[in-house]
Amino acid sequence: GLKTGLIVTRGFEDIIVQGRGRQTFIGFDWPEITHMQYRKHAAPLVPRKRTRGVTERIDMFGNPVIPLYEEEVRRAVRDLLAEGIEALAIVFLYSFANPAHELRAKEIAEEAIREAGREVYVVVSSQVAPVQREISRANATVIQAYATEKARAQFLRVEEELASRGYARSLKTVLCYGGVTNIRYPRLFETVMSGPVGGLMGGYYLSRALGIENLVCSDMGGSGQYEYRLWGQRGTVAYLGFGTYAGAYGSRARSGQTGYLDARQMRIHPDGSFEIVASCRPHPGNWLPMEPDTSLLIVRQTFADRAAEQVAEVHIERMGTRGSPPPLSAGALDRGLAAAGAFVSGTAALFTGWARDFARRGVNRLHRLDPAVAAAAHGDPNICYFHGYWELAEEEALLVEVTPPPCEYWNFQLNNYWMESLDYRYPRIAINHRHVRYKPDGSVRIVVAHHDPGVPNWLETAGHRRGTMCFRWVAAREHPEPAVRVAPLSEVAGMR
Repeated sequence: GLKTGLIVTRGFEDIIVQGRGRQTFIGFDWPEITHMQYRKHAAPLVPRKRTRGVTERIDMFGNPVIPLYEEEVRRAVRDLLAEGIEALAIVFLYSFANPAHELRAKEIAEEAIREAGREVYVVVSSQVAPVQREISRANATVIQAYATEKARAQFLRVEEELASRGYARSLKTVLCYGGVTNIRYPRLFETVMSGPVGGLMGGYYLSRALGIENLVCSDMGGSGQYEYRLWGQRGTVAYLGFGTYAGAYGSRARSGQTGYLDARQMRIHPDGSFEIVASCRPHPGNWLPMEPDTSLLIVRQTFADRAAEQVAEVHIERMGTRGSPPPLSAGALDRGLAAAGAFVSGTAALFTGWARDFARRGVNRLHRLDPAVAAAAHGDPNICYFHGYWELAEEEALLVEVTPPPCEYWNFQLNNYWMESLDYRYPRIAINHRHVRYKPDGSVRIVVAHHDPGVPNWLETAGHRRGTMCFRWVAAREHPEPAVRVAPLSEVAGMR
């Protein structure tokens, strides 16, 4: 887009920078809640250094109560021209009620721009989006200044190319709220995010053309055009599953499962070897479905007894290739590093957001995770998840009680705030159906405490005072909700 400057009513210079960020503070202490570093905002199109405030005020009824200080406008425009701006947005607080100050500021700005011998696109909010909410109006005005002239130039090039090929009509574009407009439409910012509604309009057209009364539209992107071969040895792990997924943490693309295959469904040779084809096109044998936007493969291996079981050995190759891959280009490296950074940031944001939500719903409780949410987060379709947020004082214990149903596997584990498993190499932070001690009636009681209370099924906190926890039922027909309560450690010591 164009390098854009912003002039606002004095005192509102941070209107774009503040905006509306993600401001969920579940699980934070009060000092963290009040710290600006925990408020996450997208980078503004106009940074603070290219924003200037000028004195003026019109009241809510449209009456001027402080005149526009015209010399301040001239000085602000000169400063921004020195910053090298290519577009200028002007947003005054109550211009939707009376645009006089904005329009006069535009006249002064255009005069200063001519005197400097420059060409700068000037936009005022009262002509772009004359609505009450100043943040929304400022965003709309900045987008109009930043993006629309370059977009319009590209549209015009497309229209010229179409005309050279015999197309006699003007080019149209879709508006974000539906309908189409000529590419010369002055408020072209209204085409932002028009893709989804364009898909619906196209679907409606197709449904009428094909005579289909009910039509489901989906938005797809990415590339799953390749086919892959996976092969290896099954091993003896209790549960082995292969899943393909669209999207990635930190990506704005569709996120969800596109195919799943677990060892119970697979054809495995007597020697334990197997072969799988992952593709959009069905294949005989072990086929792992993909879709055009599939971008991720996850292999899940779950131990019942880590010391005794052998991990599965898995290899993968792309089918239909010859020779060596092309050399890594600078562009591919740049895109890969950017995607890796977005994945790390997106992963942290997703799971800390979940942790805060678990705490908001109640500390030391387990709640069933919505299967749709689990699928979007690349969960296993055979697993029913119960998640929660735990916090224990030094002399407290967390009791988790449930009667497990018949299932392939179940486990309970302690995680940190980031939903990462605590260190399972030395302290006992997880327990499953193989190692738990059952009561005579088939129920189980799991005890979480900082110190060993001398009872069965004790899990250590590994030095943590708070974190998240997860209970999984794998391939179960029923999914009972575990009962969770906190008790004094002295009371727990007498339980058997």
